[in-house]
Amino acid sequence: PVVCLHTKEDIMLRTTVSRLLRRNAGTNNAILGLGSIKRRNISTEEQMKLEQEINATFAEAREEIEAAMESVGTTYFNDDAEIAKELTRDCVAKYEELLTKCEGDAGRKEKIQRSMGLKIEQLKAECNLIDTAHDD
Repeated sequence: PVVCLHTKEDIMLRTTVSRLLRRNAGTNNAILGLGSIKRRNISTEEQMKLEQEINATFAEAREEIEAAMESVGTTYFNDDAEIAKELTRDCVAKYEELLTKCEGDAGRKEKIQRSMGLKIEQLKAECNLIDTAHDD
């Protein structure tokens, strides 16, 4: 089996680059005047790809939240907590992107909300526990 190991620096770099690309994509669309173009419905393939990305990021974020909670009181806590928070923000952003792309299809959007909404809320709640963990 292939084992894929990511260092914390790799994860932080990847999420930072991803965030910058998303931020700049919106700016470029505004500059090019593309913001007012009516969105087309998302393809099934694109939806599946986004859902897979969300699920992968969700799993990574959960692992990092667990690592942060295990490292409370150690020198690793701040780094672990920041990585967990960044991955959580990335996961939530991807989920919101998916919902936005499905705005033209209320049934599809509701199905996604039913299948993924609770776990996204759970992830946000678990991430919020990090902020209080170092106070214990």
